[in-house]
Amino acid sequence: LAQLLPVPASALRDEYGSIRAELPTAAPGKLIAFDLDATCTFGRVCLLYCDGQDGSKAQVWFQDLSSTWSFIANSFTDYFRLMVLHLGLPRWQYAYTEVGLDPIAEQWFRFLAPERLAIDTEHATQAPGGLRGAGALKA
Repeated sequence: LAQLLPVPASALRDEYGSIRAELPTAAPGKLIAFDLDATCTFGRVCLLYCDGQDGSKAQVWFQDLSSTWSFIANSFTDYFRLMVLHLGLPRWQYAYTEVGLDPIAEQWFRFLAPERLAIDTEHATQAPGGLRGAGALKA
């Protein structure tokens, strides 16, 4: 953790200064996030610690370019498994957002991981309200 960069508290808050609605609730000052990849240009992947829950376990969340947070995994190990399943392709985290994969990422998936694309697409169409994300895609 010493080499991970902390995410500014402002990234976790909405325009009114409250914790963003999509993030887990926590006591003031008890929600802490660390950026897993500071060089990422298409969003932010973070380890999110929330005191009051299981403080020893961090969840992995993704903040897209619209500043919306999407749950990815319950642990770094689960995140790593998902990354391997998605072959580490650029922007694979968008499969877990309401926005979904962009056309270029979708082409890469069609070429290199058509089975994973089919699973992600099927789940996105079956999600309640037609929303993607919610962190419930099966590995």
